[in-house]
Amino acid sequence: VLGRKELNLPPREEARRTAIAALSNQRGTIQIGEDH
Repeated sequence: VLGRKELNLPPREEARRTAIAALSNQRGTIQIGEDH
């Protein structure tokens, strides 16, 4: 999984952003940073 080393994010934050990105891709939008 890419992202943690490059961005130095905690595992939880990386996982949250990955999940948000996956959901956003399904909707065709990018909403990283929003908590739902």
